[in-house]
Amino acid sequence: MSNTDEVTLKMAETEDAQAVLRLLRQINRETAVVMIDHLSSLTVDDEQAALHEISIRSDCIVLLAMLNQQRVGIVTI
Repeated sequence: MSNTDEVTLKMAETEDAQAVLRLLRQINRETAVVMIDHLSSLTVDDEQAALHEISIRSDCIVLLAMLNQQRVGIVTI
């Protein structure tokens, strides 16, 4: 990462479902921090439904860390 690279945050949308699944699976391979038992069986449709459900709630948010249009991190609050 050079001095000009900037990580930004964006709210996850249903259109991000495939990329979110890809990111979660990558993180799951790299660390034991992510504990989603059924991650391997989740589909893009499942993730779209989950992101939609979260988007209509007032007590949850999913943020994606973006670096040069690539999703490099995720946080759910």
